[in-house]
Amino acid sequence: MSNNTQVSNLAAFGGAESVLSLGVSLPQPDPGTPAAEFRSDIQTALTEHLPRLAALAQAVVDGIDRAYEPDVNPNKTAKDYNELIAMAAHFHEFLRETGVGALPMVPVVKPTAEDSDAMALDLVPPPATSTSEEELRTRLNTEVDARYAKQRRVMEHAAIVVNRNAVKIAL
Repeated sequence: MSNNTQVSNLAAFGGAESVLSLGVSLPQPDPGTPAAEFRSDIQTALTEHLPRLAALAQAVVDGIDRAYEPDVNPNKTAKDYNELIAMAAHFHEFLRETGVGALPMVPVVKPTAEDSDAMALDLVPPPATSTSEEELRTRLNTEVDARYAKQRRVMEHAAIVVNRNAVKIAL
């Protein structure tokens, strides 16, 4: 898979076009409410931060791909890389501060006709569930009990191995 395909897939994964193409229409919140601010933060992430990150990532990949060509300046590639790292850290901080980073993003792998190894990622909203709190609590308790039982069996088996090794050493 080429690096250009990787970057374009990255842009498709985080681009506003992929989110807007879902056809999901949500009611508009009242201006000045936390919901309106949150929606604005999502819009900022999709329209300002991600396109700049994708453009810088593309510049870095192009600079690396063409590193041995005479017209490519390795200092510019290094500068773009450092800027990409700084911008990614800034974007991470933006997502953390605004709460947008807590939104679930479920990547879906779709093979393309062009390259069977290529993966096209797209955002899909998580399935709507109407699970009650009691059902969630029951499911959580069941999972915790199963993991505890598995861990207990692992510890019992480890104790058996230690005892057998102690017997062999004593002989």
